[in-house]
Amino acid sequence: MSYAMVNNKGEDVLKYMKTVVTTSDDLGLKSAVDQMVGKRAEKNLGNKDSLLAILDEIFIKSDSYLRTNERVYTASAVFAGSWVESLYLTCKITETAADAATKEKGYKHLWDQRFYLKNLTDLLNDYKDKKSVLL
Repeated sequence: MSYAMVNNKGEDVLKYMKTVVTTSDDLGLKSAVDQMVGKRAEKNLGNKDSLLAILDEIFIKSDSYLRTNERVYTASAVFAGSWVESLYLTCKITETAADAATKEKGYKHLWDQRFYLKNLTDLLNDYKDKKSVLL
C-alpha cells in the first residue's frame, strides 16, 4: 500500500485499504480499523503524507490492540511480514532507480537491515511451535 501511495496509484490504495479492512476483520480488529480509517483514506487520496500517517496509525494501533489482548504471536507475525514486504519494496525501488544516489541509498538501507534480522529471528523463534498466526 505504501508503494502505491508513493507512486500515485490512488485506485490501488483504495483496493489495499479494503484488503486491510478485510484482513483486520479476520484478526478481530475491524471496528478499530474502521474507526481509524473511516472516510479519511478516500478524502486524502491526493495527500501522500496523510495516507502514510493513516497507515502508520493503523499499524501502531493494531499492534497495540493485539499485544494488550494477549495476541503477541499474531502481532509478531504481522511485524515480520511487514518487515519482509518493506525489504521487497526497497529491492524493487532500488533495482529500478535511474539515478546512482537513489540506488546507493537503497543498497545502504538493505545492507543495514542485517542488524535487525537477528532480533526478528529471535522474536519468531519464541513461536516456532505455533501452527498458525491467526489462532
